[in-house]
Amino acid sequence: MVDLKTITDEEIVELIKQGVVTNAELTDAGICPTCFDNEHGNVLFGDISNKILYEDDYLLVVSKPEKTIIYPENKVQAKTMANYIVNYYIKTNQNHTIRHVHRLDFDTTGCLVYAKDIFTHSYLSNAFEKNETKKEYKAIVYGIIDTAEKINLPISRNRHNNLMMVTKNGSDALTIYKPHKTFDNKTLVDVEIKTGRTHQIRVHMSYLKHPLLGDEMYGSKDEYKRVMLHCCHIGFIHPIYKYWIDFYDELPQDMKKIIGE
Repeated sequence: MVDLKTITDEEIVELIKQGVVTNAELTDAGICPTCFDNEHGNVLFGDISNKILYEDDYLLVVSKPEKTIIYPENKVQAKTMANYIVNYYIKTNQNHTIRHVHRLDFDTTGCLVYAKDIFTHSYLSNAFEKNETKKEYKAIVYGIIDTAEKINLPISRNRHNNLMMVTKNGSDALTIYKPHKTFDNKTLVDVEIKTGRTHQIRVHMSYLKHPLLGDEMYGSKDEYKRVMLHCCHIGFIHPIYKYWIDFYDELPQDMKKIIGE
């Protein structure tokens, strides 16, 4: 008998497909039995219960871990936020379709908002699209930044390599940043984005010759295992209660270690 606690989610998926393990064996191992979301049919694994930042009848806000995509690209991809959230809903006896309101990159950690119904999702998606929310990040960049500044330069996709870039014909992009701590020719930067362009912080900081640590795409290959970017604060008007609400997530351990905390 295979020890289910010692193998990967992908290996468990293969065992299920082969009919080697039963739901009872999965449950005994502390794993949610294979189940499928009625709308999307995705295998569900993972536990996000210790990452809940806020929850009510309409919203769920979680702390997204590093190296996790928002949605599965195929039916056997288990380590995604969608899988984790559905599993959480199952364990807490909630019946909701997965509705993420915004996205965070694969490497980016921090506040991620889900809506539990169509109205809430529509309201918040519109608020994010119209930039009626507050979005703050912490980034660790190369070089010393000693003054608060803003960069207001449009961004578009480079048709030759599919990366984002600063260009005069792109979409408006406004990034406000200020130094939080400097050390070893690096800076922990507080960043607020007033627009939500793809890779906006990474592109703007790279343009300023201050690429993020770990950002091989817009900087260069280094010793760090991920892009050092964290969504530390999101705020907006609650769609039902109609008052402003803020959500915060503390800096993850890998970033704390780099800055010496």
